[in-house]
Amino acid sequence: MSGVLTASHLTYTGSSKSDIQAFADKLWDADIKRIVALRGDPRDGSKELPFADTPEFVSALKECHPFEIAVACYPEVHPKAKSLDDDLAVLKVKQDAGASVAITQFFFDIPILLQNPNVLV
Repeated sequence: MSGVLTASHLTYTGSSKSDIQAFADKLWDADIKRIVALRGDPRDGSKELPFADTPEFVSALKECHPFEIAVACYPEVHPKAKSLDDDLAVLKVKQDAGASVAITQFFFDIPILLQNPNVLV
């Protein structure tokens, strides 16, 4: 064991529930207790998903093992969110499902950053 904290990046698009559960078991057995849980981009044109959304995915992972789970959040409002309040409500649902950490890139929209340079301080 190296002492380095590790996390597995795990998406559910293109996988079955049973495949995800088996992989989660392998992670746990390999002493990987942290997961970055994301929907993932659609592959091979498949539109069928094993989970309705990321909160359901997080909940299923937590049922397998007591992982520490990170989910995505957005530095600006998610493009599909109706408002900032709606975006925050989605993040709260992810937390309630068992996510303990939210991660994001620093920003998406450079003009927003330029209009608000104090966010860099």
